[in-house]
Amino acid sequence: MLGAGRDWFFGEEKSVRLGPLATIQYAFTSHPDFEEDGGAEALRIDGGTADSLAFLLGAHLGASREIGSGCRLDAELMAGWRHELLEGTIRTRAAFAENPSGAFTSARRLSTRDAGVLQASLRIAHESGCFAELDLGGEARTAGAGVTGGLRVGFEF
Repeated sequence: MLGAGRDWFFGEEKSVRLGPLATIQYAFTSHPDFEEDGGAEALRIDGGTADSLAFLLGAHLGASREIGSGCRLDAELMAGWRHELLEGTIRTRAAFAENPSGAFTSARRLSTRDAGVLQASLRIAHESGCFAELDLGGEARTAGAGVTGGLRVGFEF
């Protein structure tokens, strides 16, 4: 991923930031051959690959605040538009395990190359380096949506 943006700072002690951002991201995935168990209806799926090249244009709003006892609270919200630049078709080749000569191929094309993206994070950090962060995000397309979430706890030094 490669990104760029600009921040403008506002508020007391310049603790609020706002700005545009742009990213471009390449992703690649692959899976090996595999075969199901279960007799005549079991499938043998050939290995495959898929890749994606997408850019995102958006904006973010963030704020930071000292909350006492050496702790700081950071909140971030990002909204944007993502566009897939590649074809977006995933092809799968399969055959019934007991009849490999009858192989068939299926193709699934992305229903849309565009998506609305919304992400939020909340982080509390102590001056000692310990932190906890909650991330929530979503992506909406005309044919569906996806949601992600995560919790990270760590130590920075």
